Amino acid sequence: MIPGPAMDAIPASEPLRDLIEAHGVECHEEGEWLRLGQTGPRARAWYVQPAGTNPEQFVQLDVEVELWAGRMLGESFVGIGASPTDARQSAYQSFAAGSLHVLLGALLNAPCEHITVEEWNVGGIPRRVFLGQIVTRSLSESDAPPPEWTDSLKGALESLPLTTGTHWLRIYFAQSDEEVMKLEVLLDNEEWPELQAALANAPWPKAQGFLSHRLFLVLQGGVDVSRAVAAFIESPDRDIDEIRHELRAQGASALESDKLVSFIPEAFGAVIAINLGAKPPVAAQYREWNAPGLHEASLAQEPLWQESVRLAKLAASGETLTRGQLMAVAGRSAVLDAFNKFLHAGSVPKDVEFASMVVGLSKEGMQAMNQEVAARTAATPSIQALEQGTTEFPKRPWWKFW
Repeated sequence: MIPGPAMDAIPASEPLRDLIEAHGVECHEEGEWLRLGQTGPRARAWYVQPAGTNPEQFVQLDVEVELWAGRMLGESFVGIGASPTDARQSAYQSFAAGSLHVLLGALLNAPCEHITVEEWNVGGIPRRVFLGQIVTRSLSESDAPPPEWTDSLKGALESLPLTTGTHWLRIYFAQSDEEVMKLEVLLDNEEWPELQAALANAPWPKAQGFLSHRLFLVLQGGVDVSRAVAAFIESPDRDIDEIRHELRAQGASALESDKLVSFIPEAFGAVIAINLGAKPPVAAQYREWNAPGLHEASLAQEPLWQESVRLAKLAASGETLTRGQLMAVAGRSAVLDAFNKFLHAGSVPKDVEFASMVVGLSKEGMQAMNQEVAARTAATPSIQALEQGTTEFPKRPWWKFW
């Protein structure tokens, strides 16, 4: 989780509110947070003093945006001026020029002439890309050469793997007297060494004196598992069918939504059990409600399961969710329920090994699964249709039974 403000941080949400509302988006106070619109993301900001800098001339503005539960976006900007007021204004100007319009366009669909929306193929998946303006800083703006490296960025992204959903990317390049000072590439606030290596030989600008380029962009495409996790948290008592319908409204297919309402709580429950020494399930059995026949597949072949497990591990480590939020998801897990029963019966955690878990599919989801199996049988013979009537399907809600 992106760290919150330090003890010596100065709240800066009031100018943040003024800036956002000046762009036509109403803000609502929620403690130290600002809710953008009625149901949009939340944002907050604060000033901090970078170590070793003059507080009369330098300041750092940190902006944090909570897209949804467990998904935090952070941006930092340095402001320079002849006074503290000028420095703060400079920092907010950098935020407005480099990131604000991208965030409003990508997260709230706010129209803006300051961003470019394109469709790129990233990691084999078509994505909508919200590109901000390249923010250039130099000792002589008129002599700054135009950026020529964006084509290299687009080409590099085509071949790099990236999970589906919403991601944000920040690229910062700085040079002095034609010598590279820094190249930083951050994906979702973490270093992305593969893309940084791919951009090492891009046609970066060369100039006398100091020159820097900063680009912020948001990529969207495919189902977002972290957003699906939030659906379990924001209304913990919500019926599974309601969550499934919400996921479909967000763009998930029938099969994806069916998988996610099973995968997410089971992944969270499995991670808790694993951390205590149990062996997790390695396969899933897919079956339409109250219908004969099923398909079985290795969970290692399921990207949505792998991403659910990754997010569960982050949550269990305390990096993204509170304990209450974690248990709101894991509390629906049949794996965790069974694990607790084993422990109460006197089992030792390391001796607990789970069999295949059952994933209930809707009629539409099963049709899609049949098509998927038919298309992948030759490449993945481990996926197979079993004979009808092989297993009695549990009654709904299935996660209460094991």
